[in-house]
Amino acid sequence: ARRHRRWPHLERMPNADSLGWAPTAPPPCAFAGHDPEQEIDLKPESSEEATHRWTVTLGILGIAATMVSGELLKRRGIFRIPEAVIGLLVGVAAGGLSEMFESQTMAEDESFDDEFFMVWLLPPIIFAAGYNMNVPAFFDNLGPTMLLAFGGTVLSAAVVGACVYLAGQLGLAYRLSLLASFFFGSLISATDPVTVLAIFKVIGVRDDIFAVIFGESVLNDAVAIVLARTILSFNTPDADISLLTCLQAATVFCSIFLGSMLIGSLGGTLSALLFKGLGLARVDDKVPLEAALCFAFPWSCYYAAEALELSGIVAILFCGIAMATYARPNLSSHARTLTTELFETLAAIAEAFVFNYLGMAFFTFPILSGGQQSPAGGTVWRLALVTMLACFVGRLHAFLLLPLTNALRMRSARRTARELVAAAESDAQHRATSYLEAAQRSLLSTAHAFVVWFSGLRGGVAFAIAAAAYGDHAFSQCGDEGEPRPCDPAVEISPDLAILQATLLIAVFTIVFFGGAIKVVAPVREISWSL
Repeated sequence: ARRHRRWPHLERMPNADSLGWAPTAPPPCAFAGHDPEQEIDLKPESSEEATHRWTVTLGILGIAATMVSGELLKRRGIFRIPEAVIGLLVGVAAGGLSEMFESQTMAEDESFDDEFFMVWLLPPIIFAAGYNMNVPAFFDNLGPTMLLAFGGTVLSAAVVGACVYLAGQLGLAYRLSLLASFFFGSLISATDPVTVLAIFKVIGVRDDIFAVIFGESVLNDAVAIVLARTILSFNTPDADISLLTCLQAATVFCSIFLGSMLIGSLGGTLSALLFKGLGLARVDDKVPLEAALCFAFPWSCYYAAEALELSGIVAILFCGIAMATYARPNLSSHARTLTTELFETLAAIAEAFVFNYLGMAFFTFPILSGGQQSPAGGTVWRLALVTMLACFVGRLHAFLLLPLTNALRMRSARRTARELVAAAESDAQHRATSYLEAAQRSLLSTAHAFVVWFSGLRGGVAFAIAAAAYGDHAFSQCGDEGEPRPCDPAVEISPDLAILQATLLIAVFTIVFFGGAIKVVAPVREISWSL
């Protein structure tokens, strides 16, 4: 990413010679080996800098255009074209402008920066998800949510990785190594149902299914990031892949997730103690201070976890959940409203930017043939197709795990009902029967499992992981696994570029077709309250 010039207004100031004087010695604040003129660029603004500022302006207008277009479509009841699709089209248009004018500066400014995504775009979205979630519904459905987020993600990664590897060995798609295949499987298992959840809010989906998909989405992103990072740790020449090292990797995975969760939960709890101790809710005109402190804790948790080489995304998610549970009740009513709407606003802006980013990536990365960034080896269409089919198979875990959670939930309900009957109270039998009936109504049916399967869109998180691997040349070796060799960029595609291409193609396909079709699927599967 390019760095901004500091103090650009100083570029228009006259220099010392034009004023008729020039210092003969460095100023007193100067030190040996330091030239103050190197700190301030006094040259006139270059065309490159002007192009950069026009690119920033175009990006801001693109976010506004995405949000306005999405709102207009919602008002007209048009859900086949979700806001995410509008964001993609706006991004494609912005990338097309740089292609049309053949501006290298604009293309560099519009390129997808995975670090910018992970630090500035994803954390606001994840924190807002935790802070504004329906906490009681989330904890009531914690069992199925955790099974889908942890067990489902691992199963999906294994299925997709195995299918991709076998397809490559059989010559059906681009050949990836075993490690690259499972790395690809882990990152493509990061679902991004932002579009689906936005439509669910409009059509009025039941709280239980909303909580399951919502909780799975935010936890799934965190799990996929940690899982991909763990698999990537084996990508060294002297790596020993055995049962022992796999168990060690699983231990590292659990320790990273649990440590990050602890940091986030601790930060959220400390914020609650601070708000309760200060008693700002009882003092007038302290709303700005309350809102400012609400910003301090989540980002402190994020950077503390990253500094400890844990997952900042997991930390900021659980900080949001803890703050929603314990800190928000200690805020004044005005501060609760302000922080809720403010975090939702930041998340909405970040989401629009993410989809614009994905659209621009078609031109700023070597994805499609025929442009400035045209890949010499073409586009891996067959790998994208095989992986997409494998993702459909991998998401079938919903039909396996949700019945398991139903069985566990009913077992717990029967145990509670027996305890109520054993209490020998006058209305114990009636209360036990009512409790069992309520538990029966809360079970997730096959229709719910189908919607969970259908809602597994791929998006910004998966592409960010792939872009980071591509930028770090994580899988830049071609040839057979036993005899790797450097890839020739003039005639062939490296494995990390193949993963990047397939990830973007899958993300765009699922967002456009699955995101738009969920409006039809939800009523058909009878999960809406409005029915």
